[in-house]
Amino acid sequence: MTEPLTTRRLVALRKVTRVVADALRTTLLEHLGTLAPLLHPDAVLGEFLESDPQAGRGVRDGEKGVQVRLLRLNPAPAGGSPHAAAKPAFLPAMAGGRSKQVNREIQDLYASIAGSKLYGLSPQLVPPIQITGSGIELLPFEYDHVIQTPRGTKTVSVTSPLEWVVYYAGFPPARLRELLGDRNRSSHALQSFVLHSLIMRAATSPSTGIGEFLEALRFPAAACELPEFGDLPLTVISTAVSTFRPPDSLILESTEISGRNAFEEVIQTDALLSLHDPLKHELLWLVEDTAPELLEPGEDVKPEPPAPPPPAETRKTAARPRAKR
Repeated sequence: MTEPLTTRRLVALRKVTRVVADALRTTLLEHLGTLAPLLHPDAVLGEFLESDPQAGRGVRDGEKGVQVRLLRLNPAPAGGSPHAAAKPAFLPAMAGGRSKQVNREIQDLYASIAGSKLYGLSPQLVPPIQITGSGIELLPFEYDHVIQTPRGTKTVSVTSPLEWVVYYAGFPPARLRELLGDRNRSSHALQSFVLHSLIMRAATSPSTGIGEFLEALRFPAAACELPEFGDLPLTVISTAVSTFRPPDSLILESTEISGRNAFEEVIQTDALLSLHDPLKHELLWLVEDTAPELLEPGEDVKPEPPAPPPPAETRKTAARPRAKR
């Protein structure tokens, strides 16, 4: 029988959640560090990027500390550009034959997003287009949750501690939020945000192989749209362990105690205890199919069924944006 979710149990779950989140975040950072060369814009766009001759001929910009690239709308001419960027020694499958398709997809997505009322940008990309992001950073995923109260509604900022928004250094969601709220914003800065978000999405999409690799590591990547950012996809990496949002009554009590309209989801312990090893079960299936007599009598090679979902009132509702693979 599931123990009732009281304030005391919520505090215990929160402690466990933070310990698990710290451990998984450390592991994810190690994986992303290994994959960094494959997530670099050079690897995503291949011959569609070249060094900016006006930025020290590819030397790191002293002010920003980043290497400036120019996004081409067409591939470099035969024989290469005199300013062509040196390509990494190893590129994912999309660099080369796939880079043309990726570039076209990015341009098409950009046109549909940029031309919306929210962004108010020209849907046409006009060179030169600077690409400055290269380092990978991440932040816990956040979303707004509206709670009905006797005196009206209350909006609480909810953090999902086992999901992270992954973005290129210098392009965090908070900065995009500031730009969208600024009537005097720079169209160049906003364009840069849109492009870097689309490049990150392309880098982690299933078609690149990176998406499948992350999923095999139990850190699947997906595109997620937030209402405040319109149709612009954010890249969100999650884990095999899920969290949930408690009933609104507990959230209200927690915010009143803390004095902040913010809350953090907590780990679903049933899901944690029912984790299984996909590789183990795949190999056991092979043994059962090849020589079942080698298995212990009564040994079950089927994976454990997933943990039952929490009560309806504790699940993440439609107020939480849905991710799309």
